[in-house]
Amino acid sequence: MEADEIDYNGHMNNSHYLDWTEALPEEHWLREHALKNVWVEYSSEMTEGETAGMYYAIDQDCLYVKGVSAKGQSFRVLATCEADGGAHLVS
Repeated sequence: MEADEIDYNGHMNNSHYLDWTEALPEEHWLREHALKNVWVEYSSEMTEGETAGMYYAIDQDCLYVKGVSAKGQSFRVLATCEADGGAHLVS
């Protein structure tokens, strides 16, 4: 985690969980899917200098992401999408 990803409380800023999420799948999948809903579960805070292993799976129109740090699971993301026009994750 980089210094610019840290909020005033010393934790990772919430928006960066989504930045990390959209960096995982192949770009063509992101271009073909419009974001419908995002659900984020924070299990353990992340602080400056920590690293996380990122794991993801795609099942039809859902993107599942799990971030795991040295302390264990840090967060999970479920992004539901639809495979047609709309507000795409990447333009």
